[in-house]
Amino acid sequence: MALLLCASLVESGCAAGGGLRAATFMAPARFAERADRGQTDPRVLAEYVQKLPVGSVVKVELRSSRSVKGTLIKATSESVIVQRNTRIAEA
Repeated sequence: MALLLCASLVESGCAAGGGLRAATFMAPARFAERADRGQTDPRVLAEYVQKLPVGSVVKVELRSSRSVKGTLIKATSESVIVQRNTRIAEA
């Protein structure tokens, strides 16, 4: 299931080595301004994301117009945590 959510990148769990690679996206107060310009209400998006099951495949669009594809780890009314898709190891 894909999800398009405008958010700002706050923290990244990308390390030089292996391990969990995750990104945390926070919902800033400026989302209300976007809603006034005809975009989706952030409260509606937050409610929708919280109902998605953990492990859902999502696509998050950042305010910088870049996007991140990954797996939903956790969602609250204030943040969305996504484990980024990275290269696939050969078998």
